[in-house]
Amino acid sequence: MRFGALGRTIHYGNIPLGSGRPGAVRAPDEIRFRNEFADLGFSLRGTGQFGSDWTRYRPCDETVQVTCELSLLPQLTPDIQFAANADGTVAERVRVDVDYDQTREFEGANRVNVRYQGLPGELLQRFDVGDVDFSLPPSRFLTEAVPAGNFGFQAALQAGPVGLRSVWAQQNGEVTSRRFRLEGSGRGHARADTLVLDDADYVDGQFFFLFDPAAFFDYPHVDVLALSRSEAPQTVTPGAEPIQLYRSEIDLYARQQVEGYIQADGFAGTGADTVAESAWFRYLQPGQDYVVHPSGLWIALRSPVGPGELLAVTYITESGDTIGTYNPERTYLEGGRPRLKLLKATSAQHQPGRPTWRHEMHQIYRVSSSGDVEPGSVDLTISLGEESAGRTFARRPNGDDLTYLRLFGLDEEAPADRIDPSQIYRPALDSFEDQPPVSGTFIVFPTLEPFADPAPLRSLPIDTVEARRILGANRNERIYRDPDPFERENGGVFRLNLSYEVRGEGLVSSFVLGAVGIREGTERVTLEGRPLIRGVDYVIDYDVGQLTLLDPETLLAANPGRFLEVSWEQRSFFQVAPSSVFGMDARYDMGDYGAVNLIGLYQTESELVRRPQLGVEAGAVGLGGVNASLDLDAPLLTRVLDAVPGLDAGGPSSIHFSGEAAVSLPDPNTQGDVYIDDYDALNARPLSVQSHEWRHGSRPAFVDGAEGVLPPVLSEATVAALTWQHTWIQEGVGGDSLGVFQGFSPSTEIDQQIRVTGSALRDPALFVRFRPESGDVEGPGGWSSITTVLSPTGSDLTKSDFIEFYARDGEFLTLVMDLGIVSEDAFFVDTTGVANGIKPIVNLPWGQGVLDQEADPRRGEVWGRT
Repeated sequence: MRFGALGRTIHYGNIPLGSGRPGAVRAPDEIRFRNEFADLGFSLRGTGQFGSDWTRYRPCDETVQVTCELSLLPQLTPDIQFAANADGTVAERVRVDVDYDQTREFEGANRVNVRYQGLPGELLQRFDVGDVDFSLPPSRFLTEAVPAGNFGFQAALQAGPVGLRSVWAQQNGEVTSRRFRLEGSGRGHARADTLVLDDADYVDGQFFFLFDPAAFFDYPHVDVLALSRSEAPQTVTPGAEPIQLYRSEIDLYARQQVEGYIQADGFAGTGADTVAESAWFRYLQPGQDYVVHPSGLWIALRSPVGPGELLAVTYITESGDTIGTYNPERTYLEGGRPRLKLLKATSAQHQPGRPTWRHEMHQIYRVSSSGDVEPGSVDLTISLGEESAGRTFARRPNGDDLTYLRLFGLDEEAPADRIDPSQIYRPALDSFEDQPPVSGTFIVFPTLEPFADPAPLRSLPIDTVEARRILGANRNERIYRDPDPFERENGGVFRLNLSYEVRGEGLVSSFVLGAVGIREGTERVTLEGRPLIRGVDYVIDYDVGQLTLLDPETLLAANPGRFLEVSWEQRSFFQVAPSSVFGMDARYDMGDYGAVNLIGLYQTESELVRRPQLGVEAGAVGLGGVNASLDLDAPLLTRVLDAVPGLDAGGPSSIHFSGEAAVSLPDPNTQGDVYIDDYDALNARPLSVQSHEWRHGSRPAFVDGAEGVLPPVLSEATVAALTWQHTWIQEGVGGDSLGVFQGFSPSTEIDQQIRVTGSALRDPALFVRFRPESGDVEGPGGWSSITTVLSPTGSDLTKSDFIEFYARDGEFLTLVMDLGIVSEDAFFVDTTGVANGIKPIVNLPWGQGVLDQEADPRRGEVWGRT
């Protein structure tokens, strides 16, 4: 039986909103309170429903896990929702700004703020409750730690030159922003973006050498962007004849002749270490399917090859040698079988240490799939682990600090602490086609395995031995040399933290925000500080994250070089652990000389689950720092300059000083506990409690470890009759059956930390009982066993950490668990007390030593009788 929700909408009030807040939508009949103390408008709307749910199951369904104990009265569930708006001032000191609606899908679209504004000269200058924005002074290290979308308290005090601000708030949403730099008269723009890569995220299957790079004179420190033909012997470098590149793209079972395909044998390596694979190959068109580097020594593919695909080449070297069968189509049409040199084998053969592995480059990282990235805008920081908590520098034996950016060879040119533009590769620049075959922007390290074997640094100088010594135990060879693909792909140690700008051409009217699922009404759009109005200046597609200006010519015709800034709150595809922040900012203002700031932050992350697993435990971080910016007059410097013959200072001199010191104190686990498993069966292999899934078990071969509970001899004389069941019949007062029930154990008894509202749930259970006595009565020692199959095809349990189960009652019973490979010869004793015999009529043996049904159904001897 089920009663649906019954109710009617109840209007609690409808007092329209006032006009104090710009852009507020007024109700048709505005009501405001105005007197000498306040100017306040507000509205309150609400709906309410009362519903009940009364459900009964017969028999009780264990998969639904609903209790079989039905209360007499249904549980009433009220559903009350309201919306409130308020705007105005009270006593000219308190500002109210409330826009709250429970019916909104996303809480981040609500706004609640009450602000007290002090008068000049008062100690308390400002006090905010609700949505607060805690902006810190400019800081290189600490500003990014403040979460956006905060809800809490904020206070600001001022006593002479000393100012103090403090905030305590909880992050109330994930706020993202993007900035577009518009150029000219709005016919071009640059979009800022960020990217974080692991050192294991090098590009796969797209960049290949035409020969084994070990042939290079400077191997392994080869800067592929600066290569020339003279850096490898003529016996391997391609000559004047063009290379011929082939790719396998159809399965071997498709052996029919297909136009454009040839069947060939690919090979790589020599002697015992040879890889040979046959496939159907398609000829790749130069300039369409791939590009050749100006050196002629390596190629970049338009479409990366997959794990099961082959890439092969044939060419004539500068010395006149032929690699593979040149012009293989001719050989194939004449009935021959051409041979091609493999650059990439299938995934099983393309592994570290195999002949084709070194042909593929592993030092190239993709910045963007667009070739319009501004090279001068690319900013790269390499950190050991996460940038917020990891180091960005290594220490030399002489005590000097060396940034990882420079250690890995990407910062050899001026200016310092910036990636060299020469290490940024845009293949489109090497192509004269309108549609270049290879697009994108890449960072290329000047050595083949940068994170395992850094290149020597010319600018310091540091040779390769010292570079490896500086890197020390952080050398990451696993991402290049581990034979297990999973270990290579997940063996990252360093992080590449990138920021860059992507340029667009043409009249700008639409902007892709790079986000999907934007919360409706949370965007804030400004053009050079001027707020834009949705529906008047722009429209936005919240689902795909695209903003379109309605009149771009008018909006963008004023000032060139302006910025369009967009911020929004994004829906979280996964639940994000709420974080709280306590911050304090003290400032000492020295007037024209500058200021000194003292900053402190403590940010904590709450737990998402009651039993956090390893890697998702709640953490915290404390940040502190001091920064100063001083401008000091330097009359002595002016006099010195004026004293130099022929030199005139032309005005007073000054010295500008700025500096910052910061400290980070992370606490990765605030609770001090972590669980290998959450005990909620998310990563567990459950065992069935259905009686038909269990059978009589075999007799243990030995009793080691259970001598105190098992009889000394496990035989027919000591075996006990055993029944097991997961359902039972409940009888009424007169003995009549009330139905078949299952699900006996309340969830709160299994886990006492569970708190249940409404009807209590019961978990299914398997009842095991010895005959004739139950487990509640102590009797003579006996034994019996039942078994179930963990997996019909086998299962690896060598990495299992624990077994979890719940048992109740049975004070005189002991549960013994036997895991592993157990005998399938069940120990069954028939009604006459024997474990072996001859089946009548068929005259076949049964019992011990015979893998059969054991029980005889015609005699009532049924497996798993319930």
